[in-house]
Amino acid sequence: MGEADVTLSAAVRIWSLGHSWLQPGALVRLADLRVRQGRFEEAEQLLRGLDTDVEAAVPLAATFLKRREPTLAIVVLTRALGEVDPTSVGAGTLWASLVDAQIAAGNCHEAAKAVDGLVGCATRHPGPYLRATAALARAPIAAWAAMPTNDGLTLVVLGWPYAEHAAFKADVEGNFFTTLEMSPNFAERVRSATRVDRFHGRPVPNFFRTTYGPGWALVGDAGYTKDPITAQGISNAFRDAELCSDALDATFAGRAAFADAIKGYQAHRDAESMPMYEFTAQLATLEPPTADLQQLLGGIYGN
Repeated sequence: MGEADVTLSAAVRIWSLGHSWLQPGALVRLADLRVRQGRFEEAEQLLRGLDTDVEAAVPLAATFLKRREPTLAIVVLTRALGEVDPTSVGAGTLWASLVDAQIAAGNCHEAAKAVDGLVGCATRHPGPYLRATAALARAPIAAWAAMPTNDGLTLVVLGWPYAEHAAFKADVEGNFFTTLEMSPNFAERVRSATRVDRFHGRPVPNFFRTTYGPGWALVGDAGYTKDPITAQGISNAFRDAELCSDALDATFAGRAAFADAIKGYQAHRDAESMPMYEFTAQLATLEPPTADLQQLLGGIYGN
C-alpha cells in the first residue's frame, strides 16, 4: 500500500469516528485514488452522499461511467461546472471528464462543446497539463490523415462521426480547419498551401453482392465493399481472387461442377468477410464502441 493510500485511509478512519471536518476532502481524495486503482465499488461507497460536492464530481462521474450510466455523469459534471469559473484551472478536469461522458452517451456534438470549454481553460492557463489534456480530448471526436498522391500533391482526409454529417456539411471548410487544429503546426501548413480541388465527401456505401452469374464472377470491391477505415480492401481482393481461381480450377480440372465450385467460393468469401464487415460498419460511425467491444479491445491491448 502506497504512502498516499495509507495517509488517506487513516484520515477516513478518523472521520468515521466523528471528526466531520475531514469531510469531504479526505473522502474525495481517497475515492479518486480508488478510481485510479480501478476499485470503483470502494470509490462509490466513499462518495455516497457527496453528489452535490464540486470536488467529488470527477471521481463520482467515473463511477457512473463504469456502471455505463453516462447520463448521470453528465448531470454531476454539468452541475459542478455551474458552480465554478468554467475557465479556471480547476474546471479543466471537469471539462475533460465531461468530454468522456458525452462521448459515452453518444452525444458527439455536446462532446465537441465540452472540448471547446477545455480548450478555453488551456488557452487561459497555458500549462503543459491542460494543453496536453485538451489535445487528447479532441482525438476521440474526429480524425485526419495526410498522404502523398499524384503530381506532387497531398491528399488530406478527415473523418467525423456519421451522426455529425449534416453539421459538418453546414460549414465544410470551417470544420475542416477546426479538425486540423488538433495539430496546430500541420493546420498552419495546410492553410499556407494551395488547394487545387473542391472538397469531396460522403458516407461510403457498404454492401455484399452475389459473386457469380452466367459467364462472370466478382472479386474484391466489386463483390463486396466496406468503409476503408480498417484498410482491408486490397487484402480481401487478393483473397477473393485466389478463392475464385481455385473454384474455376476445380471446374476446368473436372473436380467439381461449376455451380458447386462457384457457390463454394461465395460461401467461403461471406464466412471470412462478415465479421470484419460488421466490425468495420460499426467502427466507421466513429461512435463510442459497444461495451462488448470495449471489453475485447481492453483484453487484447498490449498482447
